[in-house]
Amino acid sequence: MVDFFDTAPARTEAGGPSNGFTIQFAQAPIEVVAKRDMLAFADVCARLSILQKNAAAGQEAKDALTMIRRERITASSYAAYLKKHSAAIQSILASHLRTA
Repeated sequence: MVDFFDTAPARTEAGGPSNGFTIQFAQAPIEVVAKRDMLAFADVCARLSILQKNAAAGQEAKDALTMIRRERITASSYAAYLKKHSAAIQSILASHLRTA
């Protein structure tokens, strides 16, 4: 698991994070990592749906949040979600790259 987080206030002395951010690496079960990934994915999709008026991204955000709320994320359910939604994810990414 990798965490990126803002340090406020930023420490700029020797040994402090660069640009006010730090990175933390930690071991975690796949269920924890997958759930956090799904939350981040839903957040990115929601932002794309608003900023780029991308309805498919909005639907992916809703689908990801629905999965998180309805069930315990396991390695197999996470893999199944990614497999089922891979075409939509690729389409959203391609759309974003065309407009970015």
